[in-house]
Amino acid sequence: MMVAILLAIIFTTSTPPEPETQIRDYFEQQISDQQVKVFGRVLRILPDDTKGSRHQKFIILTNDLTVLIVHNIDLAPRVPIKKDDYVWVYGEYEWNEKGGLIHWTHKDPKGIHPNGFITHKKKTYE
Repeated sequence: MMVAILLAIIFTTSTPPEPETQIRDYFEQQISDQQVKVFGRVLRILPDDTKGSRHQKFIILTNDLTVLIVHNIDLAPRVPIKKDDYVWVYGEYEWNEKGGLIHWTHKDPKGIHPNGFITHKKKTYE
């Protein structure tokens, strides 16, 4: 009886694979257009992209993979990150040979695309 209870606890409290595993698989298989949620450390903050819609850009390290984050600051607030900060990012992954990028990290004003977000120090920017 005790073993059955213990097994029930283990199976009901086990967590699914880390979301970062998905992005690693997408990178290795060169798959794009996938919604991902990752946790990573900010390695580098890049200058904003100011052509067309303005985007905040930075690179994170997640699951030994460097990923460019492209966050539309015309649709969502700027994230006040610093190098070595940690962030959760939810958005659309696009493959490239450098590790890929994640964009659509904001709400879709047209309601067509899944909403994304960035969480930094317990505050969510979307």
